[in-house]
Amino acid sequence: MNLRQNAEYMNALVLEVRGVPGSGMDSIAEFKNPSLLGVGTDWQDEIYRRGFTQSHQLGFSGGTEKTQFYFSGGYLNQEGTLIKTGFKRITLRANIDHQATKWLKTGITANLSRTNQQIGLSDGFDAVTSTVLYNSPVTPVKDVFGNYISTNVIGGSTFGNPNNPVALAMLRDVSNQSSKAFGTVYADLNIIDGLTIRSEGNFDFNLSSDRAFQPYVQNAETKAVILSPARLREQRNNSLYWAIKNYANYNKAFGKHNIAATVGHEAQRSKYDFINANRDNLVLNIPNLNAGDAGDTQGIGAGAATWSMESVFARLNYNYDNRYAISGTIRRDGSSNFGPGHKWGTFPAVSASWTASNESFLKDNKYVNYLKLRFGYGEVGGQDA
Repeated sequence: MNLRQNAEYMNALVLEVRGVPGSGMDSIAEFKNPSLLGVGTDWQDEIYRRGFTQSHQLGFSGGTEKTQFYFSGGYLNQEGTLIKTGFKRITLRANIDHQATKWLKTGITANLSRTNQQIGLSDGFDAVTSTVLYNSPVTPVKDVFGNYISTNVIGGSTFGNPNNPVALAMLRDVSNQSSKAFGTVYADLNIIDGLTIRSEGNFDFNLSSDRAFQPYVQNAETKAVILSPARLREQRNNSLYWAIKNYANYNKAFGKHNIAATVGHEAQRSKYDFINANRDNLVLNIPNLNAGDAGDTQGIGAGAATWSMESVFARLNYNYDNRYAISGTIRRDGSSNFGPGHKWGTFPAVSASWTASNESFLKDNKYVNYLKLRFGYGEVGGQDA
């Protein structure tokens, strides 16, 4: 409700209380004639706004008979519906493929991005979107001197919330910056008819930084505390993943017989580490971890994790006349996450199938379009189990 409606509501409550014998309660003088009042502070309107998004992309491609390339760049800017929130991202991408010889093709794909996100706290007792629900239209955002205020006293009664939601949103600085790079390098070899060999390397690197700063703010006129204490929290995260894959495929048809075989080897590794620190009671609101009190007002934490995995695998498929098929697969995986003495696991699988709808006695059947019977057995495992 707005200020006028709030005054009418409070006057109605006073009338009810005055109906009790012996009650001398009276309306606040400033509220006795609500028609003279304006709408007051619309706190929802103060913290919310119309968001917008702008996105720009530029790309170009070209090449020769042996080499093709594609480069692109993009920029995204989003302004959130909550004040002082937004997201910005810059991206770059490059694809290059080159036919070095008749039997060798190489290529690279690389993606780079940089993001910057301004975050508005929306969870917790002192979050912007929570405190706005418990404020009053009687209380303005700032006083006549341009200072943020918390509560407002009218007629001896206190209105408002000690947490000014606009001050919480505008004075706090909560952000995340992230730099990411990922891509692939490959080489394809076609040595003989039906045989292809591919070597591939993948990488994924991510570096991110989180920062939350709150200054100590006091109203210069009333000395009321708007935000307290001055505090800073920072965290750094690093992650790197890489994988190397080598596999060969052989596909050949001999009349009604079709053979497809694959053998391969994979190795992959992932590493992650982080460190965070916080400190309260910063001197002169200096946003630096060295500018605060020691003791119980500071903290530090860190962690790291690494896992690696190596696999070899083989698969053989045989098909006769698109009617009868058998398949066999075996892979052996070694993982750092497996328990002691069980670092390697072997996982076989076999199957057989009959496509009955390709038989002559069912080909022209108007009731059956496709019918396939398949039987299989296999074993699976997971390194995170």
